Amino acid sequence: MKGVILCAGSGSRMRPFSLALPKPLLPVLNRPLLEHAMSALQAIGIEEIAVVINPLQQAEFEHVNAKILYQKKPLGIANAVAQTASFIGTDSFVLLLGDNLLLEPLSSLVQAAEGKSGAVLLQEVETPQDYGIARLENGRLVKLTEKPREPESNLAVVGAYLFTPAIFQAVQAISPSARGEFEITDAIQWLLEQGHEIGCGIAAKPCFDVGTVERWLSATRYLLQEHAGQVHIGTHVMLDRCRLIPPVLIADHCVLQDAVIGPNVSIQSGANLRSCTIRDSILLENVTLQDAHLAESIVGRHSEISGPQGKNATARGFLGDYSKLVLKQEGSEQS
Repeated sequence: MKGVILCAGSGSRMRPFSLALPKPLLPVLNRPLLEHAMSALQAIGIEEIAVVINPLQQAEFEHVNAKILYQKKPLGIANAVAQTASFIGTDSFVLLLGDNLLLEPLSSLVQAAEGKSGAVLLQEVETPQDYGIARLENGRLVKLTEKPREPESNLAVVGAYLFTPAIFQAVQAISPSARGEFEITDAIQWLLEQGHEIGCGIAAKPCFDVGTVERWLSATRYLLQEHAGQVHIGTHVMLDRCRLIPPVLIADHCVLQDAVIGPNVSIQSGANLRSCTIRDSILLENVTLQDAHLAESIVGRHSEISGPQGKNATARGFLGDYSKLVLKQEGSEQS
């Protein structure tokens, strides 16, 4: 069995961060989303993995230890799958979306596909109109609809699939949807209508669509809280008069002085944090923070935030790479 991870999306809802890095390379718990997906495939014994990217992203993915394939135009998941036919050959394969973070072991997907032409992983969601939605009859998948106006259930496809090569006939048989994309839900529906049986597994553990900065924060917060009460500190980290409120993750080569960090904070390497407080936030590489309070925020690589000395001005929001933000108190002349 082989693995395929789709990473060709533009990531427009993750801007400004996706302007500098493709969305699947953004970190959750200081590991790229793509690395989480590859680990999930390797956990079920899959070593032959292909990553589908936009050709313009080639330089960013050069370090990835996988076969690189290309989707030249953003024509949907089914079109991206069509680009993998030569790599897959006659094998079955697991398909993952590169911006999804699945805590459910993929072994449940493999079990659901036994003796069938494939399987999908499902999870109950609160807004089914935003997802591909499944209808089950007596536990069997009978229909999939992409983002229905009137959903027939709240069971959504969460971005994990197992297919046999029969899927390649399906993706060639379907037409573009109203939004101009070749939908994987339409391809699966075509298989069902041709008499193929598609299994389904119901995820018991969370599956995150890390498609917006708010969901990125939520996924990070959830995973940090799985390690509630823990503080993880990397190597060559200097802590001076600091208070750490778990859960906190601090990577290598960071300097923290007179800081209160946590809860729910993930800090990448090279941070320089002085006279500040941070909670519920993600700091990417080489962030500098001085005299500021940060909450529910994401700060991009090599960015700087500073406030009036000794005042701890508050910042909340999303700051892209190589940015600089100077805070002031009301009535102050400082800018």
